[in-house]
Amino acid sequence: MNTSVPPPLEKAAKIRRAKKNFVIEENIDKIKWPQECANGCGQPVGMTNDSLEMSKDFKGLGKVNVVIKDIPYCQECYPRIKTGKTVNTIRLVVGIIIGILLGVFMIIQQFQDQSTQFILCGFIFLISILIGYGIAWLLVKLPAKLILGKHFAEPIGGNLIEEKKADGKQGMSVVLTIPNNDYAAKFAALNGVVG
Repeated sequence: MNTSVPPPLEKAAKIRRAKKNFVIEENIDKIKWPQECANGCGQPVGMTNDSLEMSKDFKGLGKVNVVIKDIPYCQECYPRIKTGKTVNTIRLVVGIIIGILLGVFMIIQQFQDQSTQFILCGFIFLISILIGYGIAWLLVKLPAKLILGKHFAEPIGGNLIEEKKADGKQGMSVVLTIPNNDYAAKFAALNGVVG
């Protein structure tokens, strides 16, 4: 008589396609990466595996931290990916600074007209942040691409979203952006993503 319990079935990552992105709904730790450089150069994975760290506050859950490990890059591309991450961080900081300064300036200009509503100030500030982000793209990202050329590569990115799941409950998902289309197709095939 055999009384051993069979091992539990491993569930695969539940991933769906959303335009150019991948939405990972469940089992984030079960993501399968094609074993070649994610930058699309076709080289085998070097000793450098990158990770993607994300965090966000959600109602009812508090702060959620997610780390996607072992994003494969080759030794040659990894410094370019690090440069891309640095440029993206600089663009974000410059965009926020420009947006805040522009927002304050525009609100001061609006307050010279005594009939300005407070709600309008929030809208002006939001528009200013968006304009600042666009200006930062022009001042940071575009020159970085032109000047750094081969020394710059767009890294795999991601963010956390709250959405309604297939079971009707609210939950957290990871949106993963893979800039290289060929690698994204291989990622989709390996993880059984349709569409």
